[in-house]
Amino acid sequence: MPLSISRAAITRCRVVYLGPPGAGKATSLRYVYANINPLRKGELRQRQRGRDQILELSFDVRIRSAVARVSLATVTGPVSDPQVFVDLLEGVNGVVIVADSSPQAFGSNLRALQFVEQALGLLGRRLSAVPHVLQYNKRDLDEALPIAELDDALNRYSAPSFASVATEGREVEDALVAVTANVIDTTEGAEASAGAARPAGVPGPELSPLEQAERTQLKSRLQRQRRKDEIDKAMSMAEHFLAQDDMAECLRWARKALQHDPDHARARDLFERAKAKLDELVERLYDDAIAARDCGDLAGAAERAEHALELHPHHRGFELLLAEIRKLTERPRIEAPRRTGPVTSVTPAARPAPPQPAPSPAPPADDPATRHKVEVVALIRESEEHLKRGDPRAALEVIARLEDHAARMPGGARDLLGALEQRRRVVYEGLRTRAKQRAEVGDYERALEDLTLVLEHDPHNGETLTLVDQVGTAIISRAATERGSG
Repeated sequence: MPLSISRAAITRCRVVYLGPPGAGKATSLRYVYANINPLRKGELRQRQRGRDQILELSFDVRIRSAVARVSLATVTGPVSDPQVFVDLLEGVNGVVIVADSSPQAFGSNLRALQFVEQALGLLGRRLSAVPHVLQYNKRDLDEALPIAELDDALNRYSAPSFASVATEGREVEDALVAVTANVIDTTEGAEASAGAARPAGVPGPELSPLEQAERTQLKSRLQRQRRKDEIDKAMSMAEHFLAQDDMAECLRWARKALQHDPDHARARDLFERAKAKLDELVERLYDDAIAARDCGDLAGAAERAEHALELHPHHRGFELLLAEIRKLTERPRIEAPRRTGPVTSVTPAARPAPPQPAPSPAPPADDPATRHKVEVVALIRESEEHLKRGDPRAALEVIARLEDHAARMPGGARDLLGALEQRRRVVYEGLRTRAKQRAEVGDYERALEDLTLVLEHDPHNGETLTLVDQVGTAIISRAATERGSG
């Protein structure tokens, strides 16, 4: 039966479907999507989060006398990063735990439930206090475990449970209606007890400095773990490609590790080794390309030049060589007898110097590259003005816009990106220095604001995360001392 929809006053409700891979979470969302009024629903969206796929849907539904704007979300397939559970559960109103009824999935069900409780714990919440239901899926299997056995293992807080077959839609709607009704009842009860008329979705009172410090400290620990995981992954991939003698990929992954930790010794060693080998290969390709051109093998020369440009983009010598080859192939000329087969190695008596670029006319005023350069100069001045006025937040926003312009500039943008990264690090260092000075005089809250600003732009910065821990600990210690003296 289709879910009924209304245009009445709306209460917002965010529900997340979680469970082991293959339990039927995405199938449940797709069934809901297919059985609601298409005039009152959004699109079924799929977005990428790292290597994980997130499925999302929103719609209006009437639950008894109330109308809720329900947002559903789940992660499909195996989860590569457990942090996805934390991201999905942040700000959640209700949870549908989808369990696989097959005996083989019993352990996976327990692990998924453990992930949910740990993720809620990182957010300062407990599953017992969050409206939730259990949806025991795949009840059409001959070997499906008894409901009583699943309840004993998974239903720790006596939540409503449903025996579903998501491929047929059996009890999928019932589970969703139950958790949404529970959310509405909980919201109405909380508002009645508080005597407040605040609608759902509007944030409550601001956190105290102690609560803010605890939350920021918790996030910094989580970010520190994510940073370590990213470095470990990058190093594993770099080592793998080094063993495969794929220096381009080794260089790329070593660079990723260094972005997270510039002082990582092994990553620096891999980066330098891969770069040296790539430079050697590019040098050899240049020699072979010149020799092939001199022997009349323009196709072979172009192939070597294109290969080198894949390894070393914007290499001026190869760009000019390719341009020369294109000109030679476009104009008619008397062909010398060409050798059959690829030129493996040809060494001329003396290596010719790389072709020199011809002087180019001044670009027109409306040339995209010129326009980008003008905008970049203006933005650089704007960022400097913000720094002079002591507004690092505005300066960082301008730097982000500068990086966007640099990414769209043809050639030569790498130097600008490097300069912008250096400027960004100067701003970060200034904010950390100011935070230390404020912490020394006991102004921990404003010190935390400075450090939080750095983490907004560079969430994996190790030095900043360490300072956040120190300032957060100081705030908590001060609060404990004040409570003791009071």
